[in-house]
Amino acid sequence: MAQVIKFPKPRSDKSSDNPPPVAVTSTRMPYRRPSLPRRVRHGLWVGLWVLVVLTWPVWRWLAVFDLFIQSVRTMYYWHTPSMHPGLVLLMHVLAIAALAAFLLCEPKDMK
Repeated sequence: MAQVIKFPKPRSDKSSDNPPPVAVTSTRMPYRRPSLPRRVRHGLWVGLWVLVVLTWPVWRWLAVFDLFIQSVRTMYYWHTPSMHPGLVLLMHVLAIAALAAFLLCEPKDMK
């Protein structure tokens, strides 16, 4: 069974036993504007993010083409001792995954 919580009933008579209201002081720090280098870095970050978001369809097509070429190249050079095509393909996949993760990290003030 559920617990029933009984709330106190409001008083109908205004008695003087209530203490006077106390002024609440804020414990928050006052707002401090970020420094100029931090604002510039944030502006460049937001600008880069917007540029990548707007050009994402082109990046996606280039990524698909690049991964296809790297996959074919990996299959062709797989047994060549000094080429390391598997690592090159892995680096391309990780770079594209990093680009996609960058798109998911929306800047704070963009919402």
